[in-house]
Amino acid sequence: MAPETIQARSTKTALDTALRTLALMDRLAWVPQRMAADPSSKSGQPPDIQFDLDAVIPPPAVIAGIQVWFPPVHTVFATAQLTGTPTVADQQVLAGALATLESHYPWAPDGLFTYVAYGLPYFRRLPAGLLTLHLPRLLANTNRYVLEEAVPSPTDVHPTNPGVRKPRLAVPVHIEENDLLFTLRGDDPAHLADALRWLGGSDTLAGHAIPSPRWPAGLRFTSSRAMFVQLGLPRAVAISQRLPYAQLVHPRSSKWIGFVGERAEPNVPAKVVTFCGGGGLRFTTAHPGDYFDTGSIQHLSHDLLDLQQFYDAGDPGDDARFTERVRHLYGSTPPAPAGYPDPFPPVHHRMDGAGFDDLDSPDGVLRPKRQFSVFVPSADLFAAIRRRHASLDPHADLDAGEWETCLAHFIAATRRQNFLVPPRRHRAFPLLELA
Repeated sequence: MAPETIQARSTKTALDTALRTLALMDRLAWVPQRMAADPSSKSGQPPDIQFDLDAVIPPPAVIAGIQVWFPPVHTVFATAQLTGTPTVADQQVLAGALATLESHYPWAPDGLFTYVAYGLPYFRRLPAGLLTLHLPRLLANTNRYVLEEAVPSPTDVHPTNPGVRKPRLAVPVHIEENDLLFTLRGDDPAHLADALRWLGGSDTLAGHAIPSPRWPAGLRFTSSRAMFVQLGLPRAVAISQRLPYAQLVHPRSSKWIGFVGERAEPNVPAKVVTFCGGGGLRFTTAHPGDYFDTGSIQHLSHDLLDLQQFYDAGDPGDDARFTERVRHLYGSTPPAPAGYPDPFPPVHHRMDGAGFDDLDSPDGVLRPKRQFSVFVPSADLFAAIRRRHASLDPHADLDAGEWETCLAHFIAATRRQNFLVPPRRHRAFPLLELA
């Protein structure tokens, strides 16, 4: 079989995971009618910060006294690897592909938001010294760069954590080695599915015969994961799939575990988590006008959820204390780690939600997921956040009110990787034009 045929089959298999979830969402989710954006907000004009949606997503709503933000309903994370060394020709192909997507699906919630980020394997393909010349360093330690590879969390199943035991989810974490990460977001799952198929080689986009991008350096997708954030949608999925704890999933929650939608408090404006910083916070040596000035680090992980144990469903011997866990959903935050200035807790921009697929499922069946991604000024800062939230005791920290700490006992991260998401003006294979 020709290598090109094998590569096409590999890509199709990798994209099927997200496409199956999107097909389910097409039956269960609804496309919201959002408020019109403020005319003075430059809506429809993508900012240089790729992930900045402040101008097109309405401000947080207040529900039961809690600020709740409703992001795009659907998100797809698609990872990919190059099979050769990219050149300026690849850069031109990717720039053209992104422009084609946005010409058919406008940059808006009812269209499509597309981000592109790059892992260390991509940058290692470039001429020696090119990345170090332009990559920002940490202000706290100028011998270290903002982009470092992800490390296992203290609560992950991994040889470096011999004391971690998760009998139901004994899946070790894998640090991935992808060159690229495509993030697609929007309110209509059909738009995301169409764009994903086109990137994977369907040669059809928005009902038109349009050749899919062909990469001179070769590109194959290695995984895809679909995420959904909508009130009541996890409960609808649980009922449709006849999950044993379906009636325990909150009927208005946008998450598998919890009450209503996305808390607004943890996120700060996108500018704050860029390399240049904002709001009086700056963690790197970057300055406005630098190559990666409005870039950021995007961490991506894939989490299995043990809802059978969390909801104490079908296992009367498990003292899950479900009520106490939910009661502490909006609890307090523990102190910041030494070496980081206040305010430490808000210095991240989260992008997480529910998932439902069979990726890395130990028994091969469809299961609930927490798809998690976050933007931070440096990889080191995210590692510090994870260390801070690390606990496997589902009871000891309830009085501290730290929800992530309580939840760690019931999740297993199976994949992690850090990426650099460059400014929009350099989102197509950054630095190649300087090579």
